[in-house]
Order: sequence, then structure tokens, then C-alpha cells
Amino acid sequence: MKGGLFQGNEQERTTVTGSQRTHSSTEEDKTMGRILRERKPKSSSLGVVHPGNGHAIVKKVGKSKPVGQTKLVKKTEGGNGLLEMKHQEYAELEAITEMKKEVSRPTDLTVKKEKKVKQQKSNPGKGVSQKSSTHTGPSDCENKCSGEIQSLEGNEETLMFVGAHCSIAGGVSNAVKEAKSLGAKAFGLFVRNGRTWKLNALNESESERFKAACKEHGYSPHLILPHGSYLLNCGSSNPDTLKKSRDTLVHELQICEKLGLTLYNFHPGSACGQGTVDQCIDTIGKSINLAHSKTKFVKTVIENMSCQGQTVGGRFEELKAIIDRVKDKTRVGVCLDTCHAFAAGFDLSSEEGYTKMMNDFEEKIGLKYLSAAHLNDSKGELGCHLDRHENIGKGRIGMDGFRRVMNDPRFRNIPMILETPVGDYAKEIQTLYQLTK
Repeated sequence: MKGGLFQGNEQERTTVTGSQRTHSSTEEDKTMGRILRERKPKSSSLGVVHPGNGHAIVKKVGKSKPVGQTKLVKKTEGGNGLLEMKHQEYAELEAITEMKKEVSRPTDLTVKKEKKVKQQKSNPGKGVSQKSSTHTGPSDCENKCSGEIQSLEGNEETLMFVGAHCSIAGGVSNAVKEAKSLGAKAFGLFVRNGRTWKLNALNESESERFKAACKEHGYSPHLILPHGSYLLNCGSSNPDTLKKSRDTLVHELQICEKLGLTLYNFHPGSACGQGTVDQCIDTIGKSINLAHSKTKFVKTVIENMSCQGQTVGGRFEELKAIIDRVKDKTRVGVCLDTCHAFAAGFDLSSEEGYTKMMNDFEEKIGLKYLSAAHLNDSKGELGCHLDRHENIGKGRIGMDGFRRVMNDPRFRNIPMILETPVGDYAKEIQTLYQLTK
């Protein structure tokens, strides 16, 4: 699959970026030594990407080698994540990880559980990303390989990527700086002023600053979740509104590709009382297919809604119906919003209600489509159908509901973005991590 700044398939969620905690060199050497003793390979090909510097270091008797002199081979397939790394002088590839997100558990992450896989030839456009002299896409290593060894040894906290929606005031690159200042491991942003239909081109220098900031601070594209304009209604029965929405959808996806990003989240749309739900779903599917035909690799991530008014997407069956109409299934996913789910009738505040929500998601949509999450408490009562966000632990969902989310392995390695009322995002991020066992 072609990619942006950090090349790779955004569906692969088995790695941890450099935005997580940095181990000291002593701790790292001990970890590497233990792993190598347990594996007892003929020759070591394990690499660690250090946060913030974008260099893969090959550990061999204290010697290191930068990325430019190390051959990296990467392949992703469906919901399985596979990352293969080898030095040029080695003939065999050893898989660092191979696990399905749906069934992953903390015990699955020990090195003893690693599986060996056969080397597979690259499949341009879907599997291994190819380096290009034009460098329009992500580089081979930067997408999702940072912190790989740490992901094998990490606890639940290091596998959950919580962040917040950050401001682009003064330029999109400022969102990266804000995320870093909050201690966020992921972040969301608008890629343009979403309050207007005016489609201005992205400033090239600002695009480069954004890419440089992401690389500097270790944010991989699969952990960055751009949010579409709230003006969008890609299911509208009004021809003028539909045209503007489709033009904007294409424009914002193209901006994401210029920024090297691989995800794009938006609200599906509304029938607005002038058409049926099925007609609206058909139109949304056609809108997504049109946008995909005019872009290359960004995944469109549709969001579950609160069943308010004529909005589509409050029921999981509606989201699946949209997905069914999308031709390229590799470029569509779902962002699960906790407030919206609660307002739609899923009781995340109880163990039974939370279990039902996740079981329904798996049965009616499929966990392979779970690409992101919005973490919001709810001001409204259960099933109120009102989209009213509240700060974590202060609403009707409560702290226990978010404790369930933070300890659910199905949410590992995807961006989990706070959209709570303006307050202390840094404190809320810390609070959520404190809920991990």
C-alpha cells in the first residue's frame, strides 16, 4: 500500500511509536541481552528505533548502524501485523511480531511466543512499500517500527495510545508541538479551517514543518487522527450540499496525503428529512468511493453517531452497510466514540453494557475495522441521543467505563483521542493511563 511520510499500512497496529517512554541505554542493553539469550539466534538481526531520532540501531556486540545502512523489509496483510527487519548480511528473516489485534493478550507479547514466518515477496500498492526517489510517501522505517522491542516487553499502558485533539492555530505543525507538550502518545487535528467551504491549498513549507515535527517527536501516522470538517454531509439529498461535501472530502484527503498521514475520520452524514436512511447510506458509499478514486492511500474512518435526528451511523448495522458499499475495504474503518455510543444506548458504565457493545461491534462490523477511538464522557443520560461530551469521569459513563476501555486489548495500537470540553488535557491523559492495570 502506498503511504505518506512514514510509509506503511495503517492497519498494522502491532507496534509502538517513539512517543512512549524512553529506556536508558543500560536498560535497553539488558533487555536486548535477555531477548537474544532466549531466542539464541545464529546471528542477531533485532533493531530498536529510538524515539525522536528516527535511527534503527542494530545491536551487535555494542556496535550500531544507522537506518541508511540497514535493509528494512515490511509487509502487512489484512488485520495481521507483520514487521520483518534484517541486516543486509543476513539471509534469513525473523519475525518480531505476528499477532491479530482481535485476540491479542498481554501474554501474547512475550518473546517466547514469537512465531517465525516465511519471507514473502512484496506486493506493490498493498504490501511492502517501495522507496521512491520522489519521496512522496513515508520512509520504510518511520511508519510503525519505532519502539518495536519495547512493545514486546511493555505493559498495558505502553500499548495504549492516548492523546487529544490539538489546535492548528498558526499552522498544522503547531498541533504536533501541542501534543508533545501534553504528553500525548497520539493526537487528532483538523487539517484546515473546517468552518468554511473555501478550499485553500496547503502551504508546502508548512507541510514540511509538520513532517519534520512528527519525525522529531516520534509520532507515526497511524497514531495521528485528522478530523473532517463538521460541514460535511456526504449523504445529503441536496445536490449543492452534496457537491460541496464531496469536494471537501477529496480536498482534505489530499491534504492528509501531502502531510504523510494515513487516517482521516469524519461523520458519515444525515438524511436531513428529505430521504430515507438507505438512500443516505448509498450516497455516503458513493461519496467515499469517489474520494478514493481521486486519492491514493488514506483510510476513511467513519464515526459512530448518537442516533440524533436524521444522522446515520448511530447503529452499528448502518456503519456496516456503509462499509459494504465501499469498493476498497482496505481504505475504510471505524472510529468508536464512547459518548456517542452511550447516547445511542450502549451502557459503557456497566460491565454487561460494555461487553454487549464490543460483542455487537465484533459481530455486526468486525474488529478488523476498528481503527480509532474518541474518548469522551457523556453529559446526557443513557440512550438520550444527544451528542454532549463531558470530561473523563465527570459524566454518566464514569471512571469505571473508561477503565474497561483502557484495559481492553482490542484498543491497543490505535489512536485514542480526547474530545472533552476544554480543560487540562495533560491531566486527563494521565488519568486514563492510571486506569491501566
